[in-house]
Amino acid sequence: MDNRETDEIFDEINRAFESGAYDKGAQPEYTESRSAPAQADDVMDFSNYSRAYLNAYKEAYGTQYQRPPRENRNRNKQRTREDRSQYRQRTRDEVRMNSNRSARRDEPRRRAPRRRSGGGFMSFLKALVAIIFILALAYTFLCKPPKDPNTAAPRHDNFATVLIAGTDGGNNRTDTIILASIDKKNRDVSLLSIPRDTYVDAPYSVPKINSASGYAGGGEAGMNELMDQVEKTIGFRPDGYVMVSFDAFVKLVDHMGGVDFDVPVDMQYNDPTQDLYIDIPAGQQHLNGEDALKVVRFRSGYAMADLTRVEVQRSFVKAAMNQWLKPINIIRLPGAIAIANERITTDLNMGNMIWCAGALMRCDKSDIQTQTLPGQAKTINGGSYFVADKDATAQLMSDVYSPYLSF
Repeated sequence: MDNRETDEIFDEINRAFESGAYDKGAQPEYTESRSAPAQADDVMDFSNYSRAYLNAYKEAYGTQYQRPPRENRNRNKQRTREDRSQYRQRTRDEVRMNSNRSARRDEPRRRAPRRRSGGGFMSFLKALVAIIFILALAYTFLCKPPKDPNTAAPRHDNFATVLIAGTDGGNNRTDTIILASIDKKNRDVSLLSIPRDTYVDAPYSVPKINSASGYAGGGEAGMNELMDQVEKTIGFRPDGYVMVSFDAFVKLVDHMGGVDFDVPVDMQYNDPTQDLYIDIPAGQQHLNGEDALKVVRFRSGYAMADLTRVEVQRSFVKAAMNQWLKPINIIRLPGAIAIANERITTDLNMGNMIWCAGALMRCDKSDIQTQTLPGQAKTINGGSYFVADKDATAQLMSDVYSPYLSF
C-alpha cells in the first residue's frame, strides 16, 4: 500500500468518524494519544472507539496499518481542515434550504397560470387572415380587367370581353371562335359563337373569318388580323384575345381533371390525312384531353354541320367552366395559368388573367348565356358561307356583349 492510498484511507476514515456514519450517537472516550504504538493483532488501539468503527476499518482496509510519513500527515491534516470547512458550509446550506422549504410549505400554494387552449390555432388563423388581406390588396390594385387601349369611350364598370380562338396549329385556321363577355358587377357570363364560315370582306383566297389568322401568318399577327375582322363583324374590338392550340387544349383539360359532358350523338370519323380518328359513343362521358378535342372537332354527323358543331363547342365550354370553377378546383388554377403562359398566345397580362379567373368564379355558372352570331347560311360564288345579320347583331351586342355605355 503506497502513501497516496494510505492518505486516501485516512481521509475517508476521518470523515466517516467525524460524521458518525459508523456508530451514530456513540461518543468515544479518548484516553491515549493517537500516536500510541500498535497493540494486539498488529493494529492501532481502537478500544476506546466504537466497535462498529473498528469492524468497518478491518472489513474495508485490512488490519495491517503503516503510519504515513510526517509530510503526508501534515497534508492529511490540511485536507481534514478543508473537508471540515466544506462540511460546515454544506451543513449551513442544507439548514438554510430546509428552512426555506418549510417556509414555502406554510405559504398558500399558487396555481401556475393555465395555458389557453387553441393558441396555435389562433396564431394560424391570424396568419391566414393576414395572407388573405394581402392577396385582396394585391388583387384590388394589381388585377385589372382588360381594356382596349385604342378606345376611350365610357365603359361599364368591371366589364370585359375576351375573344377565344382555337387553332389546329398547322395552317393556322381558327375553327373555333367564341366571344366571352364577363360582367363581374352583375355576376354574368355570356358566350357568343362566331361560325368559322362567316363571310368577311377581305382579300383572302376564301373570304371566311377562319382564314384571317393564316392570312397574316398566325401567331400574334394572325390574332390581330382576326381581331380586326371580328371588330368589323360585331361592331367593336374585344378587350383581349386568347388563342389555344390543340396541344394546349389537351394539356389544359388533363390538368383540370377532364370534363363530364353529354355527347349528343355517336361520333365516328376517320381522316388519316389529319391523323384524326374519332369513335366516341353518345351519352354522358368523362372526357380526357384527347377525347375532348375529338368532341369539339367533330362535325360530319350533324345535319347542320358546322353550325351544330359551334353549338356543341359552346356547350362544352359552358360545362368546363361550370366544373372547373368550383371552389374545390381553386388549387388547380395556378397550374392552368402556367399552361396558358407557356402554350397559349394572348395579349392579356398576368393581372388580367387573374381578374378574369376571379370574376368567373364569382359569376353564376348555372346561368351562363350562350348564343350564336345572328345570321343565315348562304351560297356565294358557289361556296357555302354564313352571313351575319347586321341589325340583329348590333342589337345583341348592345343588350349583352358590348362593354361600352353607348353602342
